[in-house]
Amino acid sequence: DQEAAFLSQRELMESLRLPEGREAGPAEFAAFFARQRQAFRDLDPDQAYEEIRGVVTAQAGGILTREAYRALGVRRSIFPADARDRLYDLFERYRAWLADSGHYDANLLAHTWAALDEARVRGLMAAVFVERAPGDKQRQRLLEWAVVHDEPHLVRRLEDAGYAPARAASQQAGPRAALTRHLEKYSSRFFKDVLAECDLYGLEHRSPMNLTPLMAACAAGNVGLADALLARGSDPEAVDHRGRNALHWTLLSAFGNPEFARGPLPGLYDRVAPERVDVASGGRLVRIDRSQSEYLLFQTFWALTHARFRHAHRGPGGAFDTASLLEAWKHFPAAVLSPQRRRRPYLSAVLARNEAGSSYAYGRALFVRASHGLYRLNPSLALRRRGPEGDSWTTLGDALNLDFAAEFVPKHLRPPLDGYRVACASALARAQGKT
Repeated sequence: DQEAAFLSQRELMESLRLPEGREAGPAEFAAFFARQRQAFRDLDPDQAYEEIRGVVTAQAGGILTREAYRALGVRRSIFPADARDRLYDLFERYRAWLADSGHYDANLLAHTWAALDEARVRGLMAAVFVERAPGDKQRQRLLEWAVVHDEPHLVRRLEDAGYAPARAASQQAGPRAALTRHLEKYSSRFFKDVLAECDLYGLEHRSPMNLTPLMAACAAGNVGLADALLARGSDPEAVDHRGRNALHWTLLSAFGNPEFARGPLPGLYDRVAPERVDVASGGRLVRIDRSQSEYLLFQTFWALTHARFRHAHRGPGGAFDTASLLEAWKHFPAAVLSPQRRRRPYLSAVLARNEAGSSYAYGRALFVRASHGLYRLNPSLALRRRGPEGDSWTTLGDALNLDFAAEFVPKHLRPPLDGYRVACASALARAQGKT
């Protein structure tokens, strides 16, 4: 039997694309150092190499800044505090030499290429399933992404392609355990390294699994880190490849998790839930304020729609009933969901009055009825996105990235999703015809 394992940074890098030039190993570093010896007589070349490779460039997701390196505890560096500026000076010369000499350092490149966004995932899938590239590095990286993002169909495809660790992954603890491993550094009360990475790469840089630091902090339930990131200007409305923002990652961690729901959920909800959601419905602007009963309902639909399409046992064709919604909210405290709003008759009434075609005068047409008691988000909706260049409107299908979602739904479950995508596209065509 084989176990699912994670790739090293160098293997991850090569699974995404082969680097140009020659890798700088110990021999190349020794040759580089020989030319710097006069300026760095106080440094031992072997220790310097180990420090650069094992400490400065070895942090998951980012290279240590000079300030972060200075602040390391005595057990995390073989160099005393008064020698670290000298080592960092050497490191900066090493980076300049890499660029001039045509060499590359695997650690440095891995930080640049690590994030598996949609384009890279599609590239990995093409390499594994179409080109049938030899070796396991690409399959292993794809498996890690599939497990963390709860894509069981992709895991099965890898298993059917003969990749034995995929079978082991399907029998292990599930996506939450894999996500917990990915979120380890975002869970700690000591998060100076995360903030140092933000200084180096920006507040919205992506983790290997394509999360921003704020999304990862929220998924990990780290209110302190979320506060620090928000204070620096992190964007709570930045989205991942499924259109999910920091609030959605918070909710995903809270659904069915009493410890999370009763612990960090209220604080995170208060901090990252947008004050309102603006949608266009039936040719008119609909504003859903955070205080309204439709708000959490809409955000829950948004966070879970993909899962409802790709898991047959979670309901037909991306649809929700009151039982599934109440089960997701089972452990939510009153600070997030009042007792009145968790009653089934009340929830049924909210869904019905906001159904497209409802006779209710103030209905928002947020949902469509899939069958008796089952609702989906209205495919005719458009969503307002706020960005640095101003606001823009996007269709529901594009906002949820349903075309990419279809890649991970098995054929026997595809008809409802395909019909939903057509409905989204038809709504766009009708809107364009009116302009």
